[in-house]
Amino acid sequence: MNYAICFYSLLLLFLYGCTMTQDKNHKEVSTARYFTSPDEAVPIITDLLKNEDFKTLSAYYDLSGSKVKQADLESGEFFIRREKPAVSHPAGFWKYKHPFAPGFKYNSLQPTDRKGVYLVQVVVVIDQGEGTPSQVGTSGFYMIQSARGWQVLPDRYSIE
Repeated sequence: MNYAICFYSLLLLFLYGCTMTQDKNHKEVSTARYFTSPDEAVPIITDLLKNEDFKTLSAYYDLSGSKVKQADLESGEFFIRREKPAVSHPAGFWKYKHPFAPGFKYNSLQPTDRKGVYLVQVVVVIDQGEGTPSQVGTSGFYMIQSARGWQVLPDRYSIE
């Protein structure tokens, strides 16, 4: 009789543990966000960076295969520099580490060697005034496409 009680007790604990793990995985998946396209992503990312809504922005990142931690994204440490470097652009681009500084617009999409991973090119044009050519700056970041949509990759290492 005692063996039966022990067996059923262990079985219940095992099933409870499986349920808890499944719930945790379900919550992680359900908090993930996806863009419908890279060109749609750029203005959304810009707004999230301007508003310093790092928790929402971090949900658009695929961190699998990366050493970047979710906590670094949510705290803003991954996105923002708090101290101005000695030499910096007067437009304030120095403040933004990833994926780009507000002001940049979607420019193009280039495939990489890895299936489903693309380099998103963004561009900013700065009017220097009459008679002076505009200054053009470019930047890029990686995105991955899945059946659910597009997510940002934190670094090149996560695609290699």
